[in-house]
Amino acid sequence: MFLIRLIKHLWALIAYRHLSFEEAREKFTRWVESSRPQYTKDYKFRVLGTGFMYKSCGAFGDVFISPCGRFALKRSQDAGCDEGYSHFLQLALKRQDNPYYPRIYAHLQDDCTQVVLMERLRPLASTQYLWVKKLRQHMTTDMATLALKDENYQQLVADLQALFASTKRIQCDIHHSNVMRRGEQLVVTDPAS
Repeated sequence: MFLIRLIKHLWALIAYRHLSFEEAREKFTRWVESSRPQYTKDYKFRVLGTGFMYKSCGAFGDVFISPCGRFALKRSQDAGCDEGYSHFLQLALKRQDNPYYPRIYAHLQDDCTQVVLMERLRPLASTQYLWVKKLRQHMTTDMATLALKDENYQQLVADLQALFASTKRIQCDIHHSNVMRRGEQLVVTDPAS
């Protein structure tokens, strides 16, 4: 069984590289959604056999990159412990028109695990760290005193302030590893712990 999955993985790694963005998004979204019944039944989500390659891990999960390099898959190990990310993800799903939030294409979640198919983002350049520091300062500033011209940024700050105020268990975790970029656009990916 493992050998068959490995062969499928290698085939997918080669075959999916040449899909257009739209074709790849549709295919990968369909794959995640078609996994929903099995995921709901036993809370397992297998990546081997899909062509997605392991990229990195965090405290609660693993990140995989699609064969075409344009999508990321985050598979949590214990989302029940990462309440902050779960709440942020629900917020991001409502704000898909705001460029400061990541674009999410598919999402599976139960009480303790989750899978998110999203756009692949790039790490910040060191010249962009100042923006992260400023965002972190805005988390403790009264919204009435902030004169923000960018409505999308203002919405982000208000959303994050409300998220951190909603419960003492969710803490601000904004730093340069939890903010990434889409071209030159900065995107908040995991601001809460």
